[in-house]
Amino acid sequence: MKQRKRGARRILAGAMAALMVLSAVDVSGWGVMNAEAEETAVGTTPQYLTIGSTKIIDNGKFQNNEVSGNDTIYQGTNWYYDRTKNQLVLDGASVSGTISSFNGNLAIILSGTNTMGMIQSSLTDGQIEQTLEINGSNYNGSLSCGTISTVGNPTNSNLNIIGATLKPSLIDCNGSVTIKNSHVVANNMDDSNLIRGDEINIVDSYVEAKATTERYEGEVIRSNQQINVSGSQIVVSRALACQEPVLSDCDFSNSVITKQWNDIETGDDVTKTYVYGKAALKEDLTIASGESIEFDSSASIANLDKLIVKDGATILIDGAEHKHNTNGNITYIWQDDKEHTKGVACKDCPIGYVTKETKSHNYNSQGFCTECDAYQPAVLTTDKYDIDNDDSKDKVYEIGNAGQLYWFAGLVNGTLSGVEQNVSANAVLTADIVVNKNVLKSDGTLNEGTFKEWTPITGSSNSTYSGIFDGQNHTISGLYFNQEDSYDVGLFGRNNGKIANAGILDSYFYGTSKVGGVCGNNYTGTITNCYNTGSVSGLGNLGGVSGYNYTGSVTDCYNTGNVSGSSGFVGGVSGDNSKGTIINSYNAGSVSGKEFVGGVSGYNYTGSITDCYNIGSVSGNEGNVGGVNGWNKGTITNCYNVGSVSGTEHYVGGVNGYNDGGTITNCYNTGSSVSGSGYVGGVNGRNQGTITNCYNTSSVSGKERYVGGVIGRNESNATITNCYYDSTIYTGNAIGANDGTTEKVEGKTTEQFKTGEVSYLLQNGQSEEIWGQTIGTDTYPVLRGAKVYKSITYIGCNDSSDVASVSYSNEKKDVFGKHNFEDGICKYCGEKLAATVTKGDETISCVSLPEAIGYAENMPGSVVTVMEDTNTVLDINNTDSDFTIDINGHKTDDIDVNNGKITIIDSKTGGYVKGELDIKKDSTVTIGDVKISGTIFTNGQLILNGGDIYRIILADETIKLYFNNSDIKINEGIYLYGAYGEEIIINAEPHNVISIVLDGISVQQGAAYAVAGDGIALKSDWFNVSSNDSIIDLSTSIEDNKLRIGALLSDKVYAELDENKNIIYSGSELKPSVKVYYNRNYMSSVQLKEGSDYNVTYSDNINAGTATAIVTGIGAYSGSKNVTFTIEPKKIDSPTFDGLKPEYTYTGQKVEPEFALMDGDTVIPSSEYEVSYSDNTEVGTATITITDVIGGNYDINCKAEFDIVKADPVINELPMADPISYDPHKTLNEASISGGVVIGVSGENITGTWSWADDSTVPAVDVTDYDVVFTPDDQKHYNSVRGTIQVNVIKADVNIAGLPTASTITYGDSLAKSVLYGGTAYFDGINKVEIFGTFAWKDDSLKPFVSDSDKTLYTVVFTPADSVNYNTAEAEITVNVSKAAMPNLLLSVDNTHKTVGSIALPGDWTWFDTDAKTAIKAGGSVEAIAIYVGDDKENYDSTELKITIYRAACSEGETVKYTLKGEKAPTCTKSGTGHTECSICGDVMSTGVYVKELGHKWNSGRVTRKPTYTATGVKTFTCTVCKTAKTASIAKLATTDISKKTSKITVSGIENKIYNGKVHTQKALVVKAGAKTLRLNKDYTVTYSKNKAVGKASVIIRGKNAYSGKITKTFTIVKAAKGKTYTVGKFRYTITGAKADGTGTVAIAGTTYSRSDKKFASLTIADTVIIGDVRFKITSVSANAFSRYTALKNATIGNNVTSIGSNAFLSCKNLKKMTIKSAKLKSVGAKAFSGTYSKITFAVPRNKATAYKKLIKKGSPSAKAIYK
Repeated sequence: MKQRKRGARRILAGAMAALMVLSAVDVSGWGVMNAEAEETAVGTTPQYLTIGSTKIIDNGKFQNNEVSGNDTIYQGTNWYYDRTKNQLVLDGASVSGTISSFNGNLAIILSGTNTMGMIQSSLTDGQIEQTLEINGSNYNGSLSCGTISTVGNPTNSNLNIIGATLKPSLIDCNGSVTIKNSHVVANNMDDSNLIRGDEINIVDSYVEAKATTERYEGEVIRSNQQINVSGSQIVVSRALACQEPVLSDCDFSNSVITKQWNDIETGDDVTKTYVYGKAALKEDLTIASGESIEFDSSASIANLDKLIVKDGATILIDGAEHKHNTNGNITYIWQDDKEHTKGVACKDCPIGYVTKETKSHNYNSQGFCTECDAYQPAVLTTDKYDIDNDDSKDKVYEIGNAGQLYWFAGLVNGTLSGVEQNVSANAVLTADIVVNKNVLKSDGTLNEGTFKEWTPITGSSNSTYSGIFDGQNHTISGLYFNQEDSYDVGLFGRNNGKIANAGILDSYFYGTSKVGGVCGNNYTGTITNCYNTGSVSGLGNLGGVSGYNYTGSVTDCYNTGNVSGSSGFVGGVSGDNSKGTIINSYNAGSVSGKEFVGGVSGYNYTGSITDCYNIGSVSGNEGNVGGVNGWNKGTITNCYNVGSVSGTEHYVGGVNGYNDGGTITNCYNTGSSVSGSGYVGGVNGRNQGTITNCYNTSSVSGKERYVGGVIGRNESNATITNCYYDSTIYTGNAIGANDGTTEKVEGKTTEQFKTGEVSYLLQNGQSEEIWGQTIGTDTYPVLRGAKVYKSITYIGCNDSSDVASVSYSNEKKDVFGKHNFEDGICKYCGEKLAATVTKGDETISCVSLPEAIGYAENMPGSVVTVMEDTNTVLDINNTDSDFTIDINGHKTDDIDVNNGKITIIDSKTGGYVKGELDIKKDSTVTIGDVKISGTIFTNGQLILNGGDIYRIILADETIKLYFNNSDIKINEGIYLYGAYGEEIIINAEPHNVISIVLDGISVQQGAAYAVAGDGIALKSDWFNVSSNDSIIDLSTSIEDNKLRIGALLSDKVYAELDENKNIIYSGSELKPSVKVYYNRNYMSSVQLKEGSDYNVTYSDNINAGTATAIVTGIGAYSGSKNVTFTIEPKKIDSPTFDGLKPEYTYTGQKVEPEFALMDGDTVIPSSEYEVSYSDNTEVGTATITITDVIGGNYDINCKAEFDIVKADPVINELPMADPISYDPHKTLNEASISGGVVIGVSGENITGTWSWADDSTVPAVDVTDYDVVFTPDDQKHYNSVRGTIQVNVIKADVNIAGLPTASTITYGDSLAKSVLYGGTAYFDGINKVEIFGTFAWKDDSLKPFVSDSDKTLYTVVFTPADSVNYNTAEAEITVNVSKAAMPNLLLSVDNTHKTVGSIALPGDWTWFDTDAKTAIKAGGSVEAIAIYVGDDKENYDSTELKITIYRAACSEGETVKYTLKGEKAPTCTKSGTGHTECSICGDVMSTGVYVKELGHKWNSGRVTRKPTYTATGVKTFTCTVCKTAKTASIAKLATTDISKKTSKITVSGIENKIYNGKVHTQKALVVKAGAKTLRLNKDYTVTYSKNKAVGKASVIIRGKNAYSGKITKTFTIVKAAKGKTYTVGKFRYTITGAKADGTGTVAIAGTTYSRSDKKFASLTIADTVIIGDVRFKITSVSANAFSRYTALKNATIGNNVTSIGSNAFLSCKNLKKMTIKSAKLKSVGAKAFSGTYSKITFAVPRNKATAYKKLIKKGSPSAKAIYK
């Protein structure tokens, strides 16, 4: 292959590029580079070279067989010799003969698999030195052959093996042998010296030498000099019995050597392995039983995964045997949901031996394993939930703690080991979940500390959640996600399922885009009844509930957390609502962003926002900012904002910022203010859509144009209808600028809004009730508020009369005036006169008695006179009622007194109330001399001043009935319903007996039913007391002038148990309730009350048997009665066997599980039953039989079963798989499995077979782990078990079958312009497979010449589409190059160039001779020819370039000159005249130019007398032209009072201090006046008070010189508190020890850098740190201090550090170097260095190397870690 690199010469660049304007072609593409081929060679060409019988070089002459078509290439079958490079290339060659080379160097390049007879390089010329090099192209080629020999003069013939895989029978060299980066296996049955040379060097290689002959003795690897072995693995073996394989003297460095021989004395085969330095195995090494491996004291093997040490093998360290122990670190590895592996490391073990034990997870209350951080699995249910409401039970996971939540996330994300991904899994929360505590501060910002990180459900993968997640109104608290460059962030990342009924509390979410508290990307999904109170932040597409809502729905959701974005699309509920719906949701948190910012949504593209509101503040750094929405092309309906809205640019609105073709209906803004730059509106900033029925009451302000109370600007294609603003608050216009259509867009005063007028106008014309307002309460209209009616007040009694006024109210109550009676008939309505209402001189005539009552209710002291009989029920409802009803000889119907105070009289005879009188509570009725034919039923007060009454019923204990007249007649008596109080007050001696009837009530001891008024002595014969229950014997008595009623409890009382069921033993006292009755079997039965009429006691009421209840009368009752009942034994058919598991593992012994027999939550005593077992040894079902004890409290006979299941054997040692090469038709069956040890339940080895779990799998290159299955022979007692082993799969090579074709390019183009098309490739494996991929130029920057067309070969690279499993391939093709066209150019020059020849051309260009002298007029143009004479001119279709040249015209000459006769320059005080010239060619352009006087040019002046704070100064100015002088006064120096706010003085740098017994000062104190920093002792002085002791200290700042006044600041001096954390600079420190003098120790606890911040690449922990003026020693690194800081590369530990906590540098994957200066380090916590860089270097003090290495290993660094 030949490729020429040519140096490019740009023929029109530099000056030409600045002059010319291209008309068609970019001249920068002209010209290419001249180039010469690069050639390489290896030393001197051989004098003779043959392959088999083929002569390639004969006595120095190259023999060309002309097969290749290249006179420097000799082409053979799968090989060729390139004489220019002196290289013999073997590519899959098979040669039975010998490669012979004489007197010269030779390089053999290997590619593919090759076989050869022998290779011999001979030297007969003693004057030269020759080298034979075998190069495997970095393991891309291999060779199997016989002897490789280089012979000649003693040591002049050398052999180099580089990057090769060789299998020779013998290597024989009389010079030096170098084996580097190679794999060499020499095996010979006829010789004992397999590798020999004068000098042998083995570097970074695997060398195996096996002498299988038993005939010869000698060194297997022999050298005349010391053999140097570095970074290699050597295996030396011989069959002849001997003392030990003989090896020449060796110097081993970082290497492993294995020696194998037959001991001549014992006859045993012996294998010993030795490890020197820090070695790495090149091949797997197994130390079998009986073999040994010995380490130097400082030796180690970096890749222990390639080393297997079998049981029975011996491990030696410096000759002493090493025994494994269990004194090392303990680690836990998560195996599956049930178990983890506990590993106990052998301390100081050179092979890193670990004792492993499988244990069950120990989950804490949060659901995390306390040992391995596994997640507790969520509980799968199949019969509890119909989560999709299809009337069938579904598979649903129950999540009750944080671990189960993380497990569910892993299930959906597909990150659980051994668990299949399920993106449609359903789940419910069964409890409130707390992941982290105190994630946020009280102000909503992120708190300090380290938090467990959350991985969003379907957040980091490309999958989308499609299941149903129901929080069941539970909350999730403390989620923490803080990762830059992250998308789809939230509880859920991406959702097209259903999320419902969940709250997110105290959480922090930060990502790049699509970040939400509930869901980052709601992609066609639904979110219902969810809320977020946490913090959401990032770049853009951020929302409190959902960051991005694409065709999804968000319903009944809200956010109260802060939402902030550094870019756009930020909303309180959703950042971007594209084609989605947001319904009945709101935001109460602050929302801020750059642009497209809204309280509910930032961006609404063809979506809908309905019934939503915002009460949080909304701010944007740029435009499109709105209280509800920022930018709208959809619909916004029934929404409002009450938060402040601000933007620094255009398009800001109280509801919406920019309405770009959208619709806004029934919305309003009542926030405090709306402010922006321009296009600012109370409802909307800029409108290009439709806005209807909206209003604004906020103040509106803008720095620029277009500001309006409703709209900033209404464009020509926009419509605004029925919209209003409060003109009292904003006094400007409704619309800032209007080019569109408007109707009813105007201002209304605050008072007009209060009346309800605007609410009525907004609602008017809408069929659905949208707008409302509670008049008198609501100042402004509200959505779904109380309906507002337009009410009309009429002069007369109906609408036929004139209108008096119009008002608005919440009732449709047109107000009508009075009737106007003429001759008893109203002239408006024609009704008759029914009653009058009289108060004083005022009389109102009414057409109905209820109308009259209505007036009277509002006229205290009035009298309603009935004018005709009526059948209408009268209702008195006003609590302020106080009037009299005069029956006036007429008949009235029922009277209901619901409120107020009423008197009923009859001023004439014959009238009466024919209905009932109903008196409600808190009402008072006075009865005069009137007849009431119906019943008086009263809950209120009743005063009888007379009356003939049918019956009175008293229904409340608080009633008072007053007898104030002796002639009162009550025909049917007074009935008491449930009343015991002193209700009847007798104020007059009755002439008629007062009948009292106890109706349905029992008596109460001591109750007085009637009492005497003043001067009255009660008598028993005034009363007749009876009861509806004839069985009760009542008696009356007068005691203390009160009527009392009593009763006798006798055997006639019927007592029974309340329960009708059997009473069952419960273990506690059983007290069934007892009912006691009078007249039990009659309708008038009366039940007595326990506690007031009787008490019940019990005996013998715990254990099974007969118990007794004793009823004893109390109060008004006496006597007793017994009731017996039986307590039955409790029958239990299915007790709970607590602690009994459904299955137990086979142990070979009887299995008798322990359990507690449970009755619900109660343990049944073991004395109540007997237990027996059966079938409880072998695998199968075992039975437990329970039999009760006779005479006990339980009736229990049952059985329980449990399964004895097969045991899982333990894999003690996994098998190994042979490596294979990739083939799409090659399955795992091609990789054989061997080895492996499995242990049974008693620790015995069990036999069985290993197989692939899925032998149909085609192994790929990038997948190394595959499952294997062990099937035990004893399948009766043991299960099959799985393990994972690695398979090494090597990439496959592809062959190019058809070359691609290159498209033609033009000279000057690079190969990148040539398109490759066509071409095929295939893989020849088990089956021949076409490989798809792409061809590309290897170096597309090359620029071919025309002469290269279809001649020169250029390399193309074929890259398979499946680049994981296939290697790339190369081929060579040609390309056709066409000549370049010479363009025409335009050239513009200034007018200094008066001829063509004056214009300089770049090199290789010249003007045509006749054109060079051509003149160019100013402002004119000429055409000229440029001739190209460059070396590559044959690559162009012409050498002539036609150029049109434009010369610039003369300038107008603005500079005035005074060189002509009569001209005079102006002075400071006098004018002058002059002329102007062309600024380029000097021609005179104009003359007689008038120039006015110059005026003085004063200099900046100098202070001739400085001002002071008490006197003015003087400044003198001098004219720089005429030297005239003038003076000016300088004002006195003014002082600034630093204590005043107007001085804008700020004080910073004051920090609290830690007590140290010394005075504290503020060294970082900074005082500024605005942006200016004041100077200490020049502008101010500082003094302190109380600045030594613990407590409050003061800093007094006093102005000096230009400043006056005083400022006092305070700071706190505290005692150092152990455990308190401080931040100093970028790091946090926790006090671990504090002394009285303030000194002590701290632990570095972390940093304020984010975990991925690239600025935090290096960490240096100092010896001390100053906190609050106190210097603390840094003695430790806290647990988790720097875990997962992925940018950290270097760390230095200070001199005072004694401990490094657990997880301190966990997962710092790029931490490559750790320098430990401290000589005091005593402890390193678990996993302190786990997950750091695999080859991390630990630099430690020299005298601590051994001890520190042990310490550091406790922190679990990589086994490849380097220790210095």
